[in-house]
Amino acid sequence: MTLGAVEPASPPCELLPHAVAPESKPMWALAGALFSALDAAVRADGATLMAVYVPARFEVDDAEWSRLWVRYSLNAKTWDRDKVWRRFDTSMAALGVPVVDPRPALQQADEPTHLSDGLWTGAGHRIVAEQLADRLRREPPWPDSGAAALSTPSRRTR
Repeated sequence: MTLGAVEPASPPCELLPHAVAPESKPMWALAGALFSALDAAVRADGATLMAVYVPARFEVDDAEWSRLWVRYSLNAKTWDRDKVWRRFDTSMAALGVPVVDPRPALQQADEPTHLSDGLWTGAGHRIVAEQLADRLRREPPWPDSGAAALSTPSRRTR
């Protein structure tokens, strides 16, 4: 029994920044203004901003990206898996803000890094924290006295 044609579902909103579409231009203009304002506020306080890129599950999970391609009939002309990363990185570079990109480490993980709802698992959090800590050790954005705090395990007291 044939029930008729079914319209393909529209991609979820979290995919829209990855689309090559005119609607994304105002979003990126606003994001750039917000990044600039944040950087200016941090510098005004005498600090240095460092950004950590937070990838969506499909940016680091090939199976999830393939599932989305099939589910929403995506195509390479319109959809770009790395577009958000490139725009974010370009925006931060224009401001001189260093960026930690945990995508390669998340992609190489031996255990799941994202839950089904897209949030990080404990392993995902650990991997990103290790990437950030490594970057801070290599390129601390503070005077030399701050590096010692990063190499010394913290202990909480009550």
